[in-house]
Amino acid sequence: MVLSTAPAASADVPLQWVGLGPDIWTLSDNGACSGVIPVHFETSPARPGHLTLRFVPQGQLAAPGCATTVRVQALTGLVSQAHFVRVDGGPATVDLATGTGVSLVSATASNLAKGVSNWVIVP
Repeated sequence: MVLSTAPAASADVPLQWVGLGPDIWTLSDNGACSGVIPVHFETSPARPGHLTLRFVPQGQLAAPGCATTVRVQALTGLVSQAHFVRVDGGPATVDLATGTGVSLVSATASNLAKGVSNWVIVP
């Protein structure tokens, strides 16, 4: 388990415990493309209680027509929420209204994949 923070750019990177690494390894929905989708966790002081996940496909998945669907699951206290994000040739984002505190956030592709599962402290 790795505890990580990174320097803030346009958004702040929340404190997180990385369980499975920061990348989704997957195939496209049609199985013709493969690649890695790094997942970036971001917060903003202007939006407390919100966590943004940014997916930036690499390899063949960065080409148009090599789309994949990512399922995002967030658990905060007893409240669970699920979202589906279409990643098709470029970055995609999803905004989670987690509230402040600790959340377990997981993201995985809808097909054969190694996903991401992190504990995140959302300011």
